[in-house]
Amino acid sequence: FPSHDSQYMPANWWNGINSGAATFLYDSVAKTPTGRSGIGAGIILSTAGDAYWAQTISGTSPSTLYTLTGYVNTQNITGYGVYLEVDWFDSSMNYLSGSASTSTPLTGTNSWTQLSVNSTSPPNAASANVILRLQGTGTVTFDDILFTTSGGGTLPPTQPPTTPPIVTGK
Repeated sequence: FPSHDSQYMPANWWNGINSGAATFLYDSVAKTPTGRSGIGAGIILSTAGDAYWAQTISGTSPSTLYTLTGYVNTQNITGYGVYLEVDWFDSSMNYLSGSASTSTPLTGTNSWTQLSVNSTSPPNAASANVILRLQGTGTVTFDDILFTTSGGGTLPPTQPPTTPPIVTGK
């Protein structure tokens, strides 16, 4: 979350709640740093349900291995837990069923812990949603998020869509 928009929310990211209740915060230049590497961390405070930060990455290559990594700092996480997710979409932004990949979920209270998930893009994939998800209760801070190809290149985000694609979860 290296930059922010005029509302001091992370640039090119959006958030959502599939169920339950959550509050989203962004540790930006207007607030006290809580991130792993300075200012610019995304935070979810959840009292129940399924909440997420998400970003669409376009310009992905088909049948290519990608890795989503990031660090999380968790407090009192219960339920399924905190995890990273990659969902794939075709050129018309249709979700490619069965294409989701997730990291191992993390629960409890943990200082900065790296999560990672490898995901191979389907042959007809044109973009990916990278999702930072909390299913349950507690507080999580996300920082230092990278989406890279097997060759090590980092893909730039695209502008958030006017209507974000469906983010289904586990």
